Amino acid sequence: MVDPRESVPRFLAQYKGNTYVEGWAKLWDRGDCLNWDKGFPNPALEDTLTERQSILGAPTFKDGNGNRHRRRALVPGCGRGVDVLLLASFGYDAYGLECSHSAIEACNAEEAGTKATYPIRDPSVGRGSITFIQGDFFDDAWLEKLGLQQNAFDLVYDHLVRALPCIPMIIWTGAVVLTDPTVLLRVKSFSSIQMGLATDSASCL
Repeated sequence: MVDPRESVPRFLAQYKGNTYVEGWAKLWDRGDCLNWDKGFPNPALEDTLTERQSILGAPTFKDGNGNRHRRRALVPGCGRGVDVLLLASFGYDAYGLECSHSAIEACNAEEAGTKATYPIRDPSVGRGSITFIQGDFFDDAWLEKLGLQQNAFDLVYDHLVRALPCIPMIIWTGAVVLTDPTVLLRVKSFSSIQMGLATDSASCL
């Protein structure tokens, strides 16, 4: 059993290199140390989506022919998917990625049981699609499963990479296949978000 008093980053530090996937999967499959799961979206994310649209841009856009398209948002390490559901309620086509089958089952249950909790924020925009996918964030196989090409995501809400040992940003950007530019929202705490553009910097997150 995972000691609930033990921090998640410390637990994951036991899993070196690509084996971090096994660590996340073990946490979810056992279900005995989910203390990071608050059961509702980060209030700071909701505030950012509401108050910073002038910086983020609208969740939809029109092409040269006047056809409207939705921007794509990715939540790597999405947990039970609450932040994904929130992003979709704002109009983004929202994608949640998890390495654990148990977590994906929790996502599907959350979507089925709590849609009323995430009302459409703007009727003129509507709700975006919701997609949950199992896979390794640093392996492009999940992108292939989704049929997505390069430049796939317009917004990335990251609280996965921050929980892992120091990883060069250049590896992060290569894994995600970002648009140029992509807005990166990083969790600093459950009440604080850092916003910026994802770049090929070799500094650590």
